[in-house]
Amino acid sequence: MKKQSVFALILSLLLFAACVPTPEQEFVVNKGDGKLEEMIGEATPLPSYDGAQSTLADTLGAPKTVQDSFTVQIYGGTMDVVLDAAVDVPNVAVVPVYRASLGWNAMKGRTEIVRAVLGDEVQRLDTFRAALLRCEYDMQYYNAWLADLEAGKQRIEAPMTLEDEKEYVNQNLTSTWRTMEELRDRASEPVPWDGSFDAEDGFLYLWHAPYLLLFFDRDGHRFVQFSDLTLNAYAAAGAGRAPTAADQPMIDAAKAMLAKFSDLPVEPFGIESGSHSGSMVFAFERAGIPCLPLRYDHGDDMGYTEVMGDAQFSEGFGQELISAGWEDGRIGSLIWENPLYVTGTENENVTLKSFDEILQIFRSHIRSAYFMCYDERTGEASHVRMTVTGVRLSYARVNKKDSSDFYLLPVWDFLGYVDLLNWSDDPAENDAVNRGRRAGQWYSSFLTVNAVDGSIIDRNKGY
Repeated sequence: MKKQSVFALILSLLLFAACVPTPEQEFVVNKGDGKLEEMIGEATPLPSYDGAQSTLADTLGAPKTVQDSFTVQIYGGTMDVVLDAAVDVPNVAVVPVYRASLGWNAMKGRTEIVRAVLGDEVQRLDTFRAALLRCEYDMQYYNAWLADLEAGKQRIEAPMTLEDEKEYVNQNLTSTWRTMEELRDRASEPVPWDGSFDAEDGFLYLWHAPYLLLFFDRDGHRFVQFSDLTLNAYAAAGAGRAPTAADQPMIDAAKAMLAKFSDLPVEPFGIESGSHSGSMVFAFERAGIPCLPLRYDHGDDMGYTEVMGDAQFSEGFGQELISAGWEDGRIGSLIWENPLYVTGTENENVTLKSFDEILQIFRSHIRSAYFMCYDERTGEASHVRMTVTGVRLSYARVNKKDSSDFYLLPVWDFLGYVDLLNWSDDPAENDAVNRGRRAGQWYSSFLTVNAVDGSIIDRNKGY
């Protein structure tokens, strides 16, 4: 039940690393010179096959699996690359390129959606009252956790002891209680919602007693619903894994909640969880193609910043993300970040590069897409192994030239994990570090290739 990052150890270890001068490596991206727009505009005859005799995978020459291995020099050291991957191509007849806008606030019917989710007696909260409500929820959570510890119902994971767990929970109870005392003096009473979406402080908090809370940011790029939906039978565990049959009750419940907000098909993408809490990540499908909520994993932050010259590499852009958080068998939150809505079609069926071309692009450019640092303790170069376990064709949001709109276009992503091979002379320490790293890499893409023109896309920047 612990609400703490599984990556804390890795983060602390990486703080010991230092970087060396920038190498001469080119990271090829879409330069915004109009060539992508030309390729998107090229018409493609709509296929006549029914999918039974010829599929999109056949057309692209994409196999079911791909195996390969090679070694490249990267910034900061050496990387062994192992491809042992399933190739996932949607079974669709056409691949449209869409024009899309960002922001739930611009979508039609948002007032009706709020009423459908919260009911007719919707109340508006100020920031302090909303924070107080969340604290009350946390107090219930921590008290239930403490009761389970006292009853011997909690599994204690080494190196923690029962007393350590109790101390941790009691510290959180004390901290939350103090916060509540401060908030009570500043919080205003709830008022009936008048249907307005204006928010002076940048956020709008809507509530229906006793347990539902919906909030929006000023631009409508995110909203959250807290729910008291109880499903006590759910107890599946495992960080960074694919959904299983045991997850189905919670998946069905989350889908039912999402259906109130959108009629798009939605499927689970992955699970990040412990034995009592975690989150399920979902992907909406458009034209049968998922819009995967992936991020670009560039390796070490300091190495990336040295090479790319951009300390704010991950701010200002994000892919569409839908996740349902759960705690002890109930959905506690539903989050939809960077919601997209399609405003038009740029091409009903765009021409895509062959899979062999995409694979060659991966081989050529992965050396320029992953960055490490030299170890200041030893002066040695890093030695890492990238294992690619999946290659997927999906949609991604990409900046549109000279426009506030975006492309929703097909891309190839190379997913997997990266192990540090020479972090420590102690194999057990190496294994512990790499287990933590893998847990945080399950929704990362090591290289995103534009399926239309073959350019490299930085998912954290949108180009």
